[in-house]
Amino acid sequence: MRVAGPALTVKGTPTIIHKDEYLEIAVEAYATLQPGQVVVYDTSQDPGTAHWGEMISTTTRAKGCGGAVIDGGVRDVEAIAELGFPVFARYKTPADIRGRWRYVEINIPIRIGEVQINPGDWAVGDANGVVIIPQALAVEVLLAAEEVMETEKKIWAELRAGEHPLNVFLKYGRF
Repeated sequence: MRVAGPALTVKGTPTIIHKDEYLEIAVEAYATLQPGQVVVYDTSQDPGTAHWGEMISTTTRAKGCGGAVIDGGVRDVEAIAELGFPVFARYKTPADIRGRWRYVEINIPIRIGEVQINPGDWAVGDANGVVIIPQALAVEVLLAAEEVMETEKKIWAELRAGEHPLNVFLKYGRF
């Protein structure tokens, strides 16, 4: 799975109280979702809750969401895979959020690990993981990545042709 798009940020926190009004923030988030956006969750390091599942994948996909990056858990993994909806999460669990976790706010700066993520920053991910690119640097990073890919295509061609790796490294400065 691959994902790339501007972030719609979501902040939440663990709780032991079950209140349906906590879900109002989620409804607001998905009502404001723009096609191509990627939902990015700061779960306050919640260790055991499914913050994302099949219903929310179906809902957001129908609105044109590009995918989800969850610093937490996901459930309904097989159903999400069948949808072809890209979701990146730390772990899988069947534990629903009700009475375990609540939404706090949307479209605010969040932090995942050491990474500050602002609404509109770009989330880009594939099988190797996810990176966040500050919105102000998105074009610069894209151009640099395209340049790297062009160089690597030349390197791969030379290696396939039998060129010695040291010569390739000396020629291109990378290997």
